[in-house]
Amino acid sequence: PLAGARVQLFASNGTTEINVGPDGILGTADDGTGGVVTGAGGTYLFSNLPQGDYIVRVTPPVGYASTVDTFDNADTTNPNTNTDNNDNGVGEGLGQTSSNPVSLTPGSVGAASNNTVNNANGTTTNPTVDFGFRTNNGLAKTIINTNEAHTGIHVPSGLNNVAIGEIITYEIVIDLPVGSTFNNTTITDQLDLGLAFVDCVSVFVQGVDETANACPPAVTPAVGTSVNPADDGRQIVFTLPTPITVTAPAQQIVIQYRAIVLDVIENQDGVQLNNSVTWAWAGGSFTTTAPNVRIVEPDLAIDKSATPTSNVPVGTPVQFTLVIDHTTPQSQTDAFDVVVTDILPATLEYVQCTVQYTAGLAPDTPAATYCNPGATTTDLIFEWATFPLGQTSTITFNARLIGSPAVNEASVAWTSLPIDPQLNGLPVQLSVHNVASTERWYDPLDDVNIYSVSDSVAINAPAAVLPVDDDADLPTTLPVTGFAPNIITNLPEQPAEKAYTATDVWLEIPSLGVKMPIVGVPLVDEDWDVSWLWNQAGWLEGTAFPGWLGNSGLTSHVTLPNGQEGPFAKLGNLKWGDRIIVHAYGTAYIYEVRKNSTISPYNMTVLGHEEDAWLTLITCKNYNEAKNSYENRIAVRAVLIKITEDTESYSPKNIR
Repeated sequence: PLAGARVQLFASNGTTEINVGPDGILGTADDGTGGVVTGAGGTYLFSNLPQGDYIVRVTPPVGYASTVDTFDNADTTNPNTNTDNNDNGVGEGLGQTSSNPVSLTPGSVGAASNNTVNNANGTTTNPTVDFGFRTNNGLAKTIINTNEAHTGIHVPSGLNNVAIGEIITYEIVIDLPVGSTFNNTTITDQLDLGLAFVDCVSVFVQGVDETANACPPAVTPAVGTSVNPADDGRQIVFTLPTPITVTAPAQQIVIQYRAIVLDVIENQDGVQLNNSVTWAWAGGSFTTTAPNVRIVEPDLAIDKSATPTSNVPVGTPVQFTLVIDHTTPQSQTDAFDVVVTDILPATLEYVQCTVQYTAGLAPDTPAATYCNPGATTTDLIFEWATFPLGQTSTITFNARLIGSPAVNEASVAWTSLPIDPQLNGLPVQLSVHNVASTERWYDPLDDVNIYSVSDSVAINAPAAVLPVDDDADLPTTLPVTGFAPNIITNLPEQPAEKAYTATDVWLEIPSLGVKMPIVGVPLVDEDWDVSWLWNQAGWLEGTAFPGWLGNSGLTSHVTLPNGQEGPFAKLGNLKWGDRIIVHAYGTAYIYEVRKNSTISPYNMTVLGHEEDAWLTLITCKNYNEAKNSYENRIAVRAVLIKITEDTESYSPKNIR
């Protein structure tokens, strides 16, 4: 039963209302326009009517649409067939619906013999003019388009892919129910954390352009007022003209506006974002949501190699090869403004005119840029405006060895969108409502903008005096080294195949006050499971043993399973020159920090092979409560500077 529906009676012309009044009885003191209102049972009754043809019109509460009952189509066209419990409303639509004319004839039992005739009091009752409705609030929100074509649609979900900084155009459509009046109408849009309002495109109310009156909407929180910058500009409130009186079908409220995917830590590859809209007026409200969008990010890799690399006489030309490509399967979309930078050290001299683009996508930088006979070139920079997903590029050049040994590093940096930066090099802010409304890029001092990786190669590295790591095949992601902060995480029993190996080696980080044993973490099923580390550092199998030549990977938790800070909670505080000491078998191996970076979990270059003795400390960073995972890793790179006799002693305590 539908309560609260207004039922009115009209003459057969459909325009002259029969003033029965609220009691439904014609000829009483309350006679007037407006008809009757259905009660809890959803019924109505008009009485004391004279013989004639009438039309019944029903205006349901907002949020209902009329239906078509196919039980007896003839009865819908001609209600005088008297089929009971059949929808007599003509057509489908939001709000008001009317019957076709129904004839009242005194003493007639009707075509189906179901009218009630009472000769004693001279009345005839027709109970067969019924109406059907279904819930339909008429409110819909859709995505019209985005300003980037390259991200496309995600298969198989069908969701719109979006890059960081991409702008989405949303449309809100409200089909207004006929016969209703709306006062104090507002449209409130609540964006997910990670989206912010950009601007208003248009507002139409019943076909009238109200853009100048309704835009800009009220936008909160105001920029710079939130504890978390990702909150700024998330709520939009449109205030519409009042009243809105709906007198004809197919009248709508249509609003289009734009929102941006923010460059904030919460937005990572694979995250889905949504927003909800609430249509409210004096007396009611409805809410719906838009389709989700799915964030996709580009992820590039660079590999640097050289020929020859050992026993190279000074003066010999060495050929260097750079290979740039997308990581698989981490990279999900095109990269833009790609820059490969190769700065030659003083021990290498570039041989003019040797740059060649030998395979794949050639840079936009002409190779002739580096053909300047007689000149000295130290900086080789190659650029691509667009580096499409799936592409690769190979660059070679020659440099003469003029000092030995020589270490040459190359890096690749990129952005999420094809937007030129400002004159100061910073990305362009695309919404006045949020300072993080930019593309994602590379900033070495920032935790979010980490679009860069590097690789290096050494010529004539010192002969090994200690064993070297075997450069084993490593996993595709860095280990997960943290649990949810301030929450106890229960761990299952550690499987025997994942048991850690004691080493009699311990780690010291003087500036952090850290001393702890080092245990071996096995590589099982192409993964390192460090879940059961407590106050220990885990040496990652497949990397060099601590103290040996090569790249030694050590990890420990930022947050322990008990929710408290782990041994590497302050790892991000280490800076250039800070010392890290590995104590092994009576010898102290002293390392100095050379780089402290926030990186992607997929950036395995930090564990790449080194000819010299390096130490890489890894832990998690930036916990995302919604995903129950850490978005980034901290990687501290330190080089061995000294080996001395060990005078320190250490007895592990409270390992767990």
